[in-house]
Amino acid sequence: VAQWNINCLCGIDCRSAQAASDILEVLGPLEADVLLLQEAPQGPPNEWWPEPWKSVFPTQAMRDLESGLKELGYNVQLRTHCETSTLLCSKLPLETATPSGSLDDDHSFRGLMKEERHSLLAHLRLPAGANSADSPVVACYATHLHHDNMVPGWGGVREAEVTALLRHWQAHASPNARCCILATDFNQSRRGDYSAKDWSLIAEALGKPWVRQPEDDGVADLLRGAGWRCAFDAPAAARN
Repeated sequence: VAQWNINCLCGIDCRSAQAASDILEVLGPLEADVLLLQEAPQGPPNEWWPEPWKSVFPTQAMRDLESGLKELGYNVQLRTHCETSTLLCSKLPLETATPSGSLDDDHSFRGLMKEERHSLLAHLRLPAGANSADSPVVACYATHLHHDNMVPGWGGVREAEVTALLRHWQAHASPNARCCILATDFNQSRRGDYSAKDWSLIAEALGKPWVRQPEDDGVADLLRGAGWRCAFDAPAAARN
């Protein structure tokens, strides 16, 4: 599984339209079975899109990216239905998928948010032997947590969104699923994944007046308490 926030194909400065080939050059060599691409809206831009994305978004490049991914074998392509859509692409056959649904319908911050985030759950079949009916199933969420937590710690938007996602998983998990994968742009770093020197820089940036986001939004602990495990914590995890 590979995950990447492609920023609406507008480059790291939000003002430089990217060609599909730029993205495919990175994704192709990964040879991932599943891709999860945040901020991959279908387009074209509507009047409610903010600038500069509204003016820069390359609609044809997004069509070219979808076609190029199909040529690489990603025949399953599913999108969440919100302003900053997540595109799930899979080489694995699709067993079932839930409709895209909001993560922000049932919390107190909704009225303050300019946009909402959605999720969808896909159950995918892994390669099998002669009897495909016995092939194992893996579940995977397509989603993207909000960039503005609204509060400087736990109990904010992102914790509420993950609480909604966990409720969804309890209601819609296939009994045949071996596991579920949640790989996304969490919009939150974990202190334990960085050296003290690196974390001091991250913490300084999070505290800037134009950022004002928490060093810990509570999501990692919420997931851990619900029985989920972070791949970065595995003893064999490769790190750069």
